[in-house]
Amino acid sequence: MRKLPVFLAFLSLLLVTDARPAHAQEADDTAGVRCKVYTIAAREPKAPLPKELQEFKDILSKVPFKAYGSFQLRQSSEIVLNTQKPVKTKLSGNLHMTSRLIERILESRNKVRYRIQMQIQKEEPGKTPRTEVLHNMTIKLAAEKPMFVAGPRENDDTLVIGLICK
Repeated sequence: MRKLPVFLAFLSLLLVTDARPAHAQEADDTAGVRCKVYTIAAREPKAPLPKELQEFKDILSKVPFKAYGSFQLRQSSEIVLNTQKPVKTKLSGNLHMTSRLIERILESRNKVRYRIQMQIQKEEPGKTPRTEVLHNMTIKLAAEKPMFVAGPRENDDTLVIGLICK
């Protein structure tokens, strides 16, 4: 007889402690995640790495980016991702990226990862405007760690898209 009330108290304690992190995570997801998007033009001819890209030297000197000889920062912009609505970012010309935070993953007290859906799209203006999806991906990104993706070609350049979230 005495074991039943102790068991019920233990069970209710488990349910209460189990419900708190889920609620806290939902509140964090609606707050949004600040990210910086980089659009970089990669070319075959060799040239020194510009000083605005020096912090990414280790990444850009490894495969698959090692195949390119030079990089030029076209633009960088700041965005805030949340689970509610996708964010559209202009990359260059008629290319843009639509991204959305799918979830925030808490691995430990100090380690956070984000699962983000990204689409690189090409807009064709005209009488009947058309949008073509060039790349569609879901990535898992560690907080404050950069991620780079080789994107579409534009003239003689290959666009490299970089993303860092905090």
